[in-house]
Amino acid sequence: MALKKSQRSLRAWTKQKWRTKSGKKSSETGERYLPEKAIKSLSAAEYAATTAKKRKDTAEGKQVSKQPKRIAKKTRSARQFKSVGGKIRQAQDKTGKALYPVYKTGAEILGFNKDAQDKAFADSKEYVQNYVTKKIVPYDTSLERFDADEIFRHALAAYRLGDSKVKRTAFQTKDLLQANLYRNRPYVYETEKGDAQNNKVGYLLYDRYKDIKLSEKLKEELAMNDLAEMIKARDKRLFFLSKSKAPKKFDSF
Repeated sequence: MALKKSQRSLRAWTKQKWRTKSGKKSSETGERYLPEKAIKSLSAAEYAATTAKKRKDTAEGKQVSKQPKRIAKKTRSARQFKSVGGKIRQAQDKTGKALYPVYKTGAEILGFNKDAQDKAFADSKEYVQNYVTKKIVPYDTSLERFDADEIFRHALAAYRLGDSKVKRTAFQTKDLLQANLYRNRPYVYETEKGDAQNNKVGYLLYDRYKDIKLSEKLKEELAMNDLAEMIKARDKRLFFLSKSKAPKKFDSF
């Protein structure tokens, strides 16, 4: 009897023996998951370097943590997917990587350059910490932290792009394209689609305050306060990974 797709993936994963060097969960130690063969191919310093990169990216709220190029090249042979599904996954990742320069150029044309993106990201983290301190936004578990960080990051960026229908459409198109690229990978598909859902809340909040005669800074602060209350109330208009049926897979390779 032919194996189901999930069974084939599990068998491939088991055969490659993915783990951390310490043998503990990555969510506890911050170490990078790699196939056992790849770990053995690295020196202690190289494994420490790739783990440090993963910890840094995780702390910055990134969903995917790329390995340092030199180390990635060294471990690539141990991470090759032999199944048809694995080859499809590799093609998807390659396509997704190729699309990023297109997204970047489009964002710059629309006035949302790297400086604006970095500021939005930094400001979203500040808003999150503010509302966590006030005990409005829950932030105790890994799922709660993921939800709060992602919701604020996307809603705030969308809020700042809310003054133009063209910008809104471009931003939504980017996240929906990314979602559809990974339709066969539930976790990635759900989170990318969820990003587009949270963008819509950013536009809603922009529309709520755009005509009020207050400073732009104060209007944004009021909008983000509303967002914090929506998170607290588990508003259905927001995407929460913790409420999704997709596998809760936090470890990035």
